[in-house]
Amino acid sequence: MTMARARIVLAAGLVCATAAAGCGELPTPPKGRDPTRPYRLPADVSFVTAAAIARAPAGGPERTFLTWFRALQTQNFALACRLYDAPVRPSAHQLARRSRLAKGLLGEASLYRVLDVERNGDSATVFTLLVRRLRAPNGQSDLYTLPQAFVLRRVSGRWVLADDLFLRQLARKA
Repeated sequence: MTMARARIVLAAGLVCATAAAGCGELPTPPKGRDPTRPYRLPADVSFVTAAAIARAPAGGPERTFLTWFRALQTQNFALACRLYDAPVRPSAHQLARRSRLAKGLLGEASLYRVLDVERNGDSATVFTLLVRRLRAPNGQSDLYTLPQAFVLRRVSGRWVLADDLFLRQLARKA
């Protein structure tokens, strides 16, 4: 092996070792949160209530999102479909099928809270924190949080979902 080739192999090995060393780090827990304690969630976290929708600003993207999420939870697919932008709107049948495929995952995911709403003209992003319940074969379950963003746009003065990626992604995982 030539000296130049040996240097290349050594440099490649060092790069791989450095990259591998950084992969094993765990993220630091949020400040004030004891990572050994389970999440204590309110009893109503699993279902978006009419009161929660009423508390959201009227005519805003947050209210549209909450209405859509509740429609999915109650299997009101006709209402959920009307809350999509026309170019990406699935039919009620498609939405029901995707929901059936994702039922195990959707049934285990609930909205913990809307963290923020960022508006930019006729576009808005609703940042949420979902809670997923992971059930082990022995019957025990753990809760973990999952940040999820939803994109909405204002069409003819009303907010609608700009895509159907969330449900399609859940259906693909099922």
